[in-house]
Amino acid sequence: MVDTDEILAKLQDFLRTRPMLLIGTGLSVSMGLPGMGELTKFLKSDMPKRCVDDPKLTSEWTICLASIEAHGLEDGLGRCTVSQELLHLIIEATATVIDLKDIQFKQQLIATSTKSFPLAKLIKHIMDSLPPSNPCLDIVTSNYDHLIEYACDVCSFHCCTGFSGAHLQRFSHETLACDSYSLTVVTGKRTMKQDFRKQKRVRLLKPHGSLKWQQLGSETFQCSEMIENATRVIITPGLTKYKASLTDPTMNCHREMANQSIRSANSIMVIGYGFNDSHLQTVLTERLSQGMNCLIITRYLSDSAKMIVQDYPHIIALEQSTTGLTTWYYQGDSGEFPGQLWSIEEFVDKVVG
Repeated sequence: MVDTDEILAKLQDFLRTRPMLLIGTGLSVSMGLPGMGELTKFLKSDMPKRCVDDPKLTSEWTICLASIEAHGLEDGLGRCTVSQELLHLIIEATATVIDLKDIQFKQQLIATSTKSFPLAKLIKHIMDSLPPSNPCLDIVTSNYDHLIEYACDVCSFHCCTGFSGAHLQRFSHETLACDSYSLTVVTGKRTMKQDFRKQKRVRLLKPHGSLKWQQLGSETFQCSEMIENATRVIITPGLTKYKASLTDPTMNCHREMANQSIRSANSIMVIGYGFNDSHLQTVLTERLSQGMNCLIITRYLSDSAKMIVQDYPHIIALEQSTTGLTTWYYQGDSGEFPGQLWSIEEFVDKVVG
């Protein structure tokens, strides 16, 4: 029988393994960004306006809407054959509502004490534990927003997504894959010399795209404004997301790098992720079957996540209990914590300190 004190000790031991992070929409929703429910509501009101001048698109959206209402957003869109024209409108509508909330979060973060941002505290805690020989933290996210980028800014850590430049940034595989070096003054007993050392950085891998990524011709850019005639590099829920992530060169590069990172990681911390992405799942379940340390914190474990926890009992999982407290799962056992340790705010407060 595992007791609560043992679980708390396990959580602190886990953080000492210097885990990579896998972050899903649950984190964004907890920070006020739209989840599936809010996105569905927005699409229902916004899409008819975008289709109003095209009877064919209006008819196509009506069919999609009926499927969404019957089966939910992701499953509903997955059951429909969506034209490229309608897909483009869905992507634009999705980006519009998420971008608005993203900007609001950024403004709120600037206006308040940035030191209270729990994700930033977690990232700093892990980064500070990394050795000089490998000072890079890999974070994989299915989210389009910039919460992780903001957290890195709060900590003053370089966040690399493979883009370089000033206002009009271009993507390159080499920028994403290669280590960054900075010129450092090394002080000895009697001498001082300059040397190049690996730079601390977060390598952020976004296989589903990002709000400011845009494709124009054969190049992918990152720019704060939309470039004329460019298309957004993000994928929407449904069957089209798997095709898009494989055929778009930037998202595919991020997906392959994410899989490489999972393969080489000693441990992984999963935050607000539902385990519903087959592209990442294959490699992740392979590593879990090999005994890779894993911690899951989320408000609610999805059905897929529950199966993962059941299949790999060495995983530690925390979710909200029916009483509003915290249910833990470990080694086929479960119990309840006081408080809301399943939330990143309280986890960082109680475990990271």
